[in-house]
Amino acid sequence: MNNLTVVLEQVFLCDRSGRYASLSTFDDAFWKRYLRVFDRVRIVARVKRVNDFPDGASVLAEPRVSVAEIPFYQGPFQFLLRYVEVQKALKKAVDADGFFILRLPGFLGMAVGQRLRRLRRPYAVELVGDPQEILRPGVAGSPFTRPLLRPWFVRGTRVACYGAVGVSYVSHLVLSERYPAADGAEIEYYSSINLPSERFVSESRHYQPSISPVRILTVGSLEYRAKGVDVLLRACASLNSSNVPVSLEIVGEGILRRELEELVQSLGISDAVRFAGHLPHDDVFNQMDQCDLFVLASRSEGLPRVVVEAMARGLPVVATSVGGIPELIDVEFLAPPDDAAALADLIGKVVSSPETLSSMSANNLGRASAYAASELTTRRDRFYRAILARSE
Repeated sequence: MNNLTVVLEQVFLCDRSGRYASLSTFDDAFWKRYLRVFDRVRIVARVKRVNDFPDGASVLAEPRVSVAEIPFYQGPFQFLLRYVEVQKALKKAVDADGFFILRLPGFLGMAVGQRLRRLRRPYAVELVGDPQEILRPGVAGSPFTRPLLRPWFVRGTRVACYGAVGVSYVSHLVLSERYPAADGAEIEYYSSINLPSERFVSESRHYQPSISPVRILTVGSLEYRAKGVDVLLRACASLNSSNVPVSLEIVGEGILRRELEELVQSLGISDAVRFAGHLPHDDVFNQMDQCDLFVLASRSEGLPRVVVEAMARGLPVVATSVGGIPELIDVEFLAPPDDAAALADLIGKVVSSPETLSSMSANNLGRASAYAASELTTRRDRFYRAILARSE
């Protein structure tokens, strides 16, 4: 039997009845991608105990998927407090039979990779982000721990990729050069996005001059500063004070929400901003259909699936020039990260031209077709079969 263990950094929930759930995209549909090639999938990840699942949680019901729990911790200090428990759980995880895929960057994946190399056991890497970007100032980590963690994570990710029998990269441009695989390793490029044909609109949008206020949507976790929601809020405040009326819908949840709500009040834009919290995937697409412009003000990214999803709905997109975003969006619609003034100026120029918005819609819809489920499934299946053959 071809068993697979996937190690990832995301946190899963476990309720009183022992069921597991995800608050992100790691639902049954995600894990069934691996099950097209492997017989069973075991998830190695941190698990947080809850009495009941919050609204929008995706319960894992697929019987061929199981969870090997890593004790929950958040941040380096909590990790140190639970160090012995975590190491014991990691050792138990590595003792299992089967092949391993490490979804990096992440501490757990690097730690498991180190153990597997020591045991001379093969593994593959799915590199979905760049630790050099994720741990930039203002993105993640404290000013005290970041200077230590950043070079350690970058080096650990390089070592893990070079020691793998195969590496898949979420983007073509930077990651494969910064984190190369060894000579002879299997290499593939694909995103984790799942865009079946029904997620694509049939035609692009045609904008009229009378949009007021312009309805802006952003989607992303509020756990970290990487999504730059604070920058987008300042840009929206600047636009409204410059007689460019905009409203902003924020989809996502996390520990920064209260801080961001306080920022909204201090900027005087409470009437123009709504926090929608975490929404099921179908509801996110409904929000996309109801807005005029999608904006992602990220300080760090891999290849953001939410941008591709917005493009598939025919939405014009303004974003920042980080990670793999330049592979998706033309440079004229990209602002530098952490620059609210430049972002506001770019949004203002875009929304002032119905012709530009209509052209962006058509271009984005066409470009999103390269990320259709049928195309990415072919690439993923080919990679999984190749790395499985390396383990036999």
